[in-house]
This record gives sequence, structure tokens and C-alpha cells, in this order.
Amino acid sequence: MLPRASVCAICFEPCRPSNWFAKLVRALGSAGGDGDAWSLGGCQHVCCYKCIRRWVEDVAESHRLDLLVCPVDNCHEKIESAHVKCLGLSHAARMFVDQVDRWRHGTGLSCSKCRYINSVKSSLAKLKCALCKTELCSTCASVWHPLITCEAFHAAQQTQSELTDDDVLFVHLARVKWHYQSCPHCGVFTERRSGCAAMTCSLCLKRWNWGSG
Repeated sequence: MLPRASVCAICFEPCRPSNWFAKLVRALGSAGGDGDAWSLGGCQHVCCYKCIRRWVEDVAESHRLDLLVCPVDNCHEKIESAHVKCLGLSHAARMFVDQVDRWRHGTGLSCSKCRYINSVKSSLAKLKCALCKTELCSTCASVWHPLITCEAFHAAQQTQSELTDDDVLFVHLARVKWHYQSCPHCGVFTERRSGCAAMTCSLCLKRWNWGSG
């Protein structure tokens, strides 16, 4: 319950206390007026809607998941999705708050490309990142690797740590699935479709024998 005389903890201007009808409207998700009083249920620190809206938007732009707490110094009361439905946040800020909830509860999958924490449906082996649209493996969170197991993919990552996930997948497929060989002079992958073992590299133009690369 809000105090009768409320002052915003950010701008120090007086806030309009909410009556029972205003609280009901806020609970249904309607945005509050800029000068209305807003408070978390736990700590009871009060901010005006304008300031707390700007605070959440600024935290979302920083991408710091750990900063989504009450803006009062030394208060660590968590701000969650249910607390901000009435703030009229931007789509990006709402996505940020939702992923903070998943991060806190350990229910999300962090994209290996952009680090956005996605919601996970346990029945799906593959999911698409809601932010960057990268297709991900829902088991290991790496880029989708349909032709090899998670264990083989990560083993290849460890031996080729400077490559991206896409590079690792290509190298593994080239060697294991497609049976390409590397030119011993410049390293470019070569495919042998037919003919003898004598090869001429298409990149460095040097000659080598298939089976020695």
C-alpha cells in the first residue's frame, strides 16, 4: 500500500497516490500517468511513472541483466515483468524484462550469437532466437547443427577455438560428412569428384596427391 504523501525517489517531485480504481486499471495493464505513484510490493520505495519508465528503458539499453532492481541506492528489490506491465514500455524494453525473468529463474536459453535469453519449449530440438533470428540447438545453445551431435560439435569447437560456430560446423561437415581434404600448401578444402589422385589446388595452383592432404 502506498504512503499518503509520496515523493518520487528519482526526481524528488510529489507523486499522485493511486485510488482503488486506478490500482485496478494498472493491474489490468493500462499505463499510468507520468505523475502517478508507482511502487514495488516488497521495498515500498516510490517513483513516479515517468521516472521509473525511463529507468527501466535505460537499464534495457545497457543490457545489464543484474541492474533491473529498485532504483533507490542500496535497495536490491527485483523488478519483474508483472511490475512493469502498466508502464507503457517500448517493445525492446519489454523483451529485456522478460529475458531478465528467464535469467533469474534459469528457464531460458542464451543465444550463442547475441546472448539474448530465449524462452524454451522442451519439445523442440531447434529454436530461433527472438532477437537475432539465429537458429539454435535447444540442448546446447550453439548454432543449429542437425548432422552432428552436440558432443562432436563442442569437441570440434575446442580444437578450433578461433573459429565461429558456423566455421566449426562447416569444418566438421567438410571433413567427416563430405570427405573433403585440405590442400597441404594453403589449406583450402578440396572436393574430389572423380579421376586420379593427382590434384591441382584451385587457389594456390600447386600440385598434390589426394590422400596426402
